[in-house]
Amino acid sequence: MGFRLVLLLGAVWLGVGGWPISSMERAIREHERTLLTGTELERANAAIALGELRAKEALPALMDALLKDKSPRVRWEAAKALGLIGDERAVAPLIEALEDENPNVRMYSAYALGEIKSPRAVEALVRSLADREWLVRWFSCWALMEIRSPDSVKPLVSLLKRKEADTPLVVRVLEWLKHPKTTDFLLPLLKHRDEEVRARAAFALGRAGGPRAVEPLLQLLNDGSPKVRREAVLALARVGDRKVAGPLERLKAKEEDEGVRRAIEEAIFELIRREFERLGLVAYWSFDEGRGNIVLDRTRNGNDGWLEGGMWVRGKVGGAIEFGGKGEFVDVGKPKTVRIGRRPFTIMAWALPKAEEGVVVVYGGAWCGFSLYIKDGLPKFGISRKKDAPDDVVSGREKVVGRWVHLAGVVREGKVELYVDGKLVAQKSIPGFITSEPGQGMQIGFDLGDSPAETTAQFIGVIDEVKFFQRALSPEEIAQEAGLKGP
Repeated sequence: MGFRLVLLLGAVWLGVGGWPISSMERAIREHERTLLTGTELERANAAIALGELRAKEALPALMDALLKDKSPRVRWEAAKALGLIGDERAVAPLIEALEDENPNVRMYSAYALGEIKSPRAVEALVRSLADREWLVRWFSCWALMEIRSPDSVKPLVSLLKRKEADTPLVVRVLEWLKHPKTTDFLLPLLKHRDEEVRARAAFALGRAGGPRAVEPLLQLLNDGSPKVRREAVLALARVGDRKVAGPLERLKAKEEDEGVRRAIEEAIFELIRREFERLGLVAYWSFDEGRGNIVLDRTRNGNDGWLEGGMWVRGKVGGAIEFGGKGEFVDVGKPKTVRIGRRPFTIMAWALPKAEEGVVVVYGGAWCGFSLYIKDGLPKFGISRKKDAPDDVVSGREKVVGRWVHLAGVVREGKVELYVDGKLVAQKSIPGFITSEPGQGMQIGFDLGDSPAETTAQFIGVIDEVKFFQRALSPEEIAQEAGLKGP
């Protein structure tokens, strides 16, 4: 009885517990044999199967196939399988396969090294960033980002000296690594005798150098090569430090190369755009056009206006528009990026009023909207929160007719404020924000509809520098705006 029980238990073990293990081993051995003796298709399929099985036992057979099989297809399937298995022992043959004559083998070898993530592969993968095939370079870039080794920074920077290096991919890895020494490694290249190397170094500093790159890039604006100066300009724009605008303007004044001049214009616009974005400035009419009927939104957000009458004159900052009170105004319509419903905002302008009453800038009407205006010679800011609700108006105490004055109206949570020449002169508590977006449009110098506040009167005088911020500026920021000479 005991003997029969032992036999029965053994059979159960073989049929239930042992059989799948034995089957797996037999399948692996069969695929290994096929790798040696099968047709090209059979060998390729065997490599695929071994990778799907994550068969570490098959590493020797797969590494042998990677380096010795005559079929490129079998070699690249072996590389893919080694990547799926992910064993460190495959690193050396995969590095060797990065030199394979077939680009697919090189590509999948780079992929496999990225899956294994061994720092031992860094130098070989960096060299592959100069491979003649783009996909090999791309997978090498990806693998280096997967490995994320600080040891790759120095060889990556050194690679920029080679003309066949894929500079954008090299820089992409450097950006990804965010190594604190990247700038230090790049700086010597700015003095390289080859202008191509200096240009690549400038490009890299713009992408991966950070704030420490600003001063070296500013010095590069004096480089004798237009190509290097252009890359330095674009790099400074990418770094985005506000202090570079002045040097760029000075370079533009003396620069003779047209390509560099265009780059400077692009850079200055990008710096301004970033500054506007930082400030929350979503619409800005400077009135610096000087002629015509189109009033441009300097943020390039598409909030351009149309001038009906009026006269272009010198203003507080550059150009401005003078309104004579004869149906003259700027029609902005429904500005694309101006939102006042259920949120804070700031509206401001420079004005030189020549009459006791007139609308500086208005958006919306009696149901909801705001108006920045002059009434009885006093500066005022009023909002209509919703239909049938009383208007909320705040007023200055001193008349401003006959002089330049900076006006700013602010809606913040629970409060509406008026600033005159950068100082808070009036405020009022409110139960909430304006409840919706206006149905009526925006005008400067007149109110075409029914007023959100007290008046629709035409403005007589000069208006300049109208700005709308999609946030409530702080008192300090408004004071700064009132003292600015323009962006």
